Amino acid sequence: MADDRANESPPNPYATNSMEATTNTPAKRKPLVAERSGCGCVIRVLLGLFLLFLAVIALTYYVVMHTSWPLRSVARAIEKQGAPISLRLKGISGSISSGMQIKLMEWKTGQVTDVRVKYNGIVDIFYSRRLILHEIHVGKAHLNITGFNPDSLKDQNAPPPQNANGGDEESPLKLFQIDRLSLNDIEIKDDTTGFLLSIPTILWTGFKAEKGKIDFGDLTANSDRLTIETTPSTSPEFQRHIQAVIFPKLHSTIRKPIKFFIEFAYAEDKFKYKCDIFDGKLTIATQPDQSASFQCQGLNLDEYFEAVLPRELTATTIQSEDLQKLNSLEIRGGSFKLGKRTFVITPQKLEHLAEAKRISTTLATSDEGGIQMNYEVVVVDNEHGVPAISQQITSNPPMRPREVMAQLFYAKSVTELSDSEQQELDKISASFRPIKPTDEAAAEPVKQE
Repeated sequence: MADDRANESPPNPYATNSMEATTNTPAKRKPLVAERSGCGCVIRVLLGLFLLFLAVIALTYYVVMHTSWPLRSVARAIEKQGAPISLRLKGISGSISSGMQIKLMEWKTGQVTDVRVKYNGIVDIFYSRRLILHEIHVGKAHLNITGFNPDSLKDQNAPPPQNANGGDEESPLKLFQIDRLSLNDIEIKDDTTGFLLSIPTILWTGFKAEKGKIDFGDLTANSDRLTIETTPSTSPEFQRHIQAVIFPKLHSTIRKPIKFFIEFAYAEDKFKYKCDIFDGKLTIATQPDQSASFQCQGLNLDEYFEAVLPRELTATTIQSEDLQKLNSLEIRGGSFKLGKRTFVITPQKLEHLAEAKRISTTLATSDEGGIQMNYEVVVVDNEHGVPAISQQITSNPPMRPREVMAQLFYAKSVTELSDSEQQELDKISASFRPIKPTDEAAAEPVKQE
């Protein structure tokens, strides 16, 4: 008995329960320091991943917004689309956030160099709905528009444009502003027509459109073919005054400088203007209903253009209310002289002008000398987008065209003309040539009332 007691283990004074008091192996506990160390590793890994994510986002934002990489990517896509005309873009720099620069844009029929565009920033545009173009600059632009057809740029499936006088949709921009637009060394030519426009510099500053009001700013251009200068209007009903002059170098058919004086204003979604042309002998002005009136008094067209044209032209015309669509043109009357005769303009109304490919009308008649003559005008919208205009003289009873010309300009038969008169008649007849059959294709006559 004594030996058994001696072999028994003494009781554990730190036992907390009966199991620990009776077991021979003490309980093992996980150290607290190890537990905290494991949690810290997980937190550091998660924090590192989060910071890496933020760094990727920040780097992506920087690359997209503050480098030229997106612009170069877009340039490559544009070059691919422009491969048929050998379009090339070189020297792309700048960023989406503030602007861009293109050193060279070149294709088969044109070249543009040193293009710079600086604006207020893409973020400001989206959040403040303000587009401020601080600078638009073109160092050189030489364009050959031979064979160019503006209709090729139109989307046939696009909805018709909204009337500029207002609509249900609110403008996406609260402010649109151009601080400075500079175009230099501009040359536009058309080898087919002989048209050539060359302007050393066009400068436009101070344009601002905000809350339905427009400040057109100042526009200047100066060359031996065209000059433009804007100044504040002296009339309280207009904002700006434009003086423009077209010189004979612009086109071979211009005999003397043609001056334009324009007063205009834009407010409450309405455009208002008054224009004097041909030394004040033609006045065009908007009416309260937004239609446009044409008043012509004693105009000799052949003083300004190299052709045989009406003289002492007096007429009144009213254009349709919609200046963009030009739905109708009302001719209220007038008269002019041509050759040996006086023609009286027939009051009439031409409908659907914008949709017509061909406009043909008997504008005036003359009953002098026992032979009725009709002055007819044909306007055809040709493939180049520039309307072809032809004047024709017909008679009643019908006569051969050359006989009609002889009666009109000499009051004699062709057989009675001298050799010099025959030669002069050949020159005169060149101003009355009909439009080529190719221009007449698919043409539709305009409706007359």
